[in-house]
Amino acid sequence: MDCQCSCQTKKETQNRIHGLNGRIVNRLLKMKKQPGTAAWARACYGIDTSTEQPTIVRATRVRGAVSFEKIDSVDERMRAELLSGKSVLAACLSTRESLTRQITAPFSDRHKAEKVFPSLLDILLPFPLEACTYEFLDIRHGHGEQQSITTMAVATRLENITSKLAALAELELDPPLLDQEGLALWTQSLREKPITATDEIQPVRVVISLGREHTSLVIGTGQDFVSAHGTGQSSAETIVRLLKTALPANTSTVQWAWCGAGANDSGRLADLQSQLTAKWPSENFIHDDPACFLARALATRALWPGPLRSNLRTGPALHPRIRLQQIRRSMALSFMVLLGGLLLCAANITWRNGYTSRTDRLKTAFTSLGSELCNRKLTGLSDEGLKQVRESLDLQIERLSPFMEAFEPSRAALMAKVIREIRLQECHCELLRIAENGLDLTCTTSEPERYNLLVEKLETIGFNDVRVFPEAPKNGVTRFRLTAGGLND
Repeated sequence: MDCQCSCQTKKETQNRIHGLNGRIVNRLLKMKKQPGTAAWARACYGIDTSTEQPTIVRATRVRGAVSFEKIDSVDERMRAELLSGKSVLAACLSTRESLTRQITAPFSDRHKAEKVFPSLLDILLPFPLEACTYEFLDIRHGHGEQQSITTMAVATRLENITSKLAALAELELDPPLLDQEGLALWTQSLREKPITATDEIQPVRVVISLGREHTSLVIGTGQDFVSAHGTGQSSAETIVRLLKTALPANTSTVQWAWCGAGANDSGRLADLQSQLTAKWPSENFIHDDPACFLARALATRALWPGPLRSNLRTGPALHPRIRLQQIRRSMALSFMVLLGGLLLCAANITWRNGYTSRTDRLKTAFTSLGSELCNRKLTGLSDEGLKQVRESLDLQIERLSPFMEAFEPSRAALMAKVIREIRLQECHCELLRIAENGLDLTCTTSEPERYNLLVEKLETIGFNDVRVFPEAPKNGVTRFRLTAGGLND
């Protein structure tokens, strides 16, 4: 019982340690799965370079929410915070400089799907896969009867990253994070004005960002991002022509969400709204402070974890600060695994000491009791010691048998003799019935010749007409039934 309890205690301790390690590792891996977030930063600057003068927003986490502050220009305070590492800078590549594609792999296993995603993306790209950087976001099981894995791929040419970094370098800025404009617009639109969707109704929303040199269109259904498109012209005809090919089939109504510096131009906005609403009637709304919307989105995504987070500045262009954070995260993961291993070793040592102590007490108790039974000192808990105790008990039973037969019924004494013979022949008794008219016995043995010897022994005791009925051996064990008549006079 002591050993069983100690084993249960060891198992419970190991389960607690494994559970603690699992929670720590899952938390670290969850951080790894959010490549666009800067969890270490106290504040984040989001910069939008699509306007004449860069639009900059500073975001900080305050009591479970994000607060924003518009920055007029790159000042000394901003440079000092970015240089100290307490804050991070997030920029983006426009929808004309990057692309998004939904990819479906015909596999039910996620690991297999992840292996073929690059090949499937290479087919869809208008440029070589080696000339770009890419990420696969929101990997999940697809809908429908056929098992599949879907993902949203985001990619851009390496030269676009170089050009963007060069443009920001003129402002003496070096952003560790390069997001994708379409994803940023979509997630921020849902954050500031959520969509009410049900299983039956999945509203279509189009986020239109009117910039200085280009217009971005982001399409989504319910909570799901569908696609992002960019055009250098913001005329209604161009937008309508693009939406006809990009909107989901059978789209009749659309929620129009407007943002960007051009949304402050009431005349231009009204003309676009009237023409688009005539084609797809529904609600029109303008996001708060539309000129700062993209910068606000970039800062929020970098500072706050969530879906579709992306950082296209990877590979050769990876920022040293991101590389340092990856190293620190790997070191933290290694340390936690090492700590878990040390805790497990400590638990094993503790259990081993307890097990040894209980075993010693058991050996002492056995030696003491066995010595009393054998009238001599035993060497300890061993096969030889058990044999000595068994022989001593058998001898005592044999010596006491006359007295037992004198006070017990003769049928009990007869049963004891039969049981003794069964044990001596190393048979295992399943059924034993002794009556005045005879004996009925069912046993099993691994040696078939044993039941013949048992027949001879029973005849020696005095049973007559002893018969044995063996069954076919099964798994090396022979089961037999033995019957006998009454005792000889």
